[in-house]
Parts: sequence; structure tokens; C-alpha cells
Amino acid sequence: MHPKDIIPVSVLRVNTNAIFKNLRTPKCIIANNEPKAMLISIKDYEKIAEFFEPRHTVVDFGEKWISPKKLLAAHKKK
Repeated sequence: MHPKDIIPVSVLRVNTNAIFKNLRTPKCIIANNEPKAMLISIKDYEKIAEFFEPRHTVVDFGEKWISPKKLLAAHKKK
């Protein structure tokens, strides 16, 4: 996956349980100030993570704000 294939997204509220229950591969959301959204797999995120600035890449899982890099780190610990 190339950075140009990623659709930027606005910050979204996401139900973590719904994501992990309904998708076999953990996903994260690439987020910035654009009004479009895209879910990508952790593996894909890992490949393109270097192209995103963590402070501009925000995921809101319900009440907790988390960056995809933190999500990726948490996923790697499992």
C-alpha cells in the first residue's frame, strides 16, 4: 500500500469492540483534518506509518484517544 492510496480521515469515534469483533485483522484508522475515512489493517499501517506524523494521526476509540502508532505498539505486545 502506497501513501497515495490512503484516504485521509477526520477524527472518528469508533467502537473498539465492533472493530475487533467484526474484522479478522486488527484495523486502525488513519486520521487528519479531511472529511473522508478509511480503515486499514495494522500490517498495512506498519508499512506506511513512516509517512504520517503521529500528532496529525489520531484515532478515537470511544472515550479514549489513541494514535495509530500507539495502537500498533499495543498490538505488537500481544
